[in-house]
Amino acid sequence: MSRKSARVTLVGLSALFLLPLMGAWLMYTGVIDWQPGETRNHGTLVNPPLAAKLPQDAGERDLTGHWMLLYPADAVCSDTCKQDLVGLRQLRRALGRDGERIRVVVLTEGGASEEPGRTIVEIDEAASLLSDSSGMLRAQLQDLHGGQGTYLLDPLDNIMMHYDAGTDTNDIRLDLERLLKYAKTDPQK
Repeated sequence: MSRKSARVTLVGLSALFLLPLMGAWLMYTGVIDWQPGETRNHGTLVNPPLAAKLPQDAGERDLTGHWMLLYPADAVCSDTCKQDLVGLRQLRRALGRDGERIRVVVLTEGGASEEPGRTIVEIDEAASLLSDSSGMLRAQLQDLHGGQGTYLLDPLDNIMMHYDAGTDTNDIRLDLERLLKYAKTDPQK
């Protein structure tokens, strides 16, 4: 092999490995602004994720370090609300052992003895009720997507995805299965 062809081979191999790294760095720094035209997720990604203003007593519950499906309920749980809650209960069960990593949290204005707390406990005894008496979290959700639908929070309490009211729970399940497969931030076992 001649010297010239050896040099060409070396430059070609170097370019083969360095060009993808350089392209990734350029996209990371924003020099190249490229976004995929289509994504595989079914919900609306909250970009950047927003730190949830959870009520103070939220830390007393078994929510810390878990993925949360947050559902803001109205003062009276309508038929749509009941269907959504049944769907979230079935979703958690359909995830099998990964369902232990998920907490269904219903944001209410009152406690478990008031409406819609009683209805929620009847539908899903494993759901956590979160009373937002200050209204800070509800206002945050209202600013984000109108305060309706289901919100996905990561184990660090960041709101990262939103699903419109009436979204098929299979769509949420597909997103959760993908997330839980690759998630590295989970509760300590």
